[in-house]
Amino acid sequence: MISKEYNGYLFGFVDLTINEVFKYYPSFFQPFNILITCLDSSPRLPDLTKWMQYLKRTGWRYQIIGDKVWIHSANLFDIFEQGKTFYHFDEVYLVQGIPQIDAMPYRHYTTDGRDFSENVPQEFIEMFLKLGATRYLSDGCGLNFVCESLEITKKLEEIAKTVGLSSF
Repeated sequence: MISKEYNGYLFGFVDLTINEVFKYYPSFFQPFNILITCLDSSPRLPDLTKWMQYLKRTGWRYQIIGDKVWIHSANLFDIFEQGKTFYHFDEVYLVQGIPQIDAMPYRHYTTDGRDFSENVPQEFIEMFLKLGATRYLSDGCGLNFVCESLEITKKLEEIAKTVGLSSF
């Protein structure tokens, strides 16, 4: 469900997870790099020592930027296929390049605290635009999303209906 359109972007909410978006719509993530800003409700990714050790062992192209982790698009499929990263209450921005540290988001909008179908904070919109992101996902109790086309929004809504029916 779209709740807001601003500056060419659509903001909304569907009943999915980040992993389900990848499973049913992997092209949503292409050709972007991924900036992970929150994992399992933790906004300080370097403090997740087991996950950081795992990440170091992968050989992937990544960078730690402040307390966030940027992963190159070449490793996007790996991160989902290995299944050791996203477990709910996660937040990711899809970006073209490597963001500058002064553009890093400083608040998190996982769905346990914010439902984009009800309200999209102006502060989030400003952070999203400053970062230069193209798409966004956060989950926990459903999925907040940002994308640039109605076609993508319709696809997410269609997947949510299909996945929801298959869980009964």
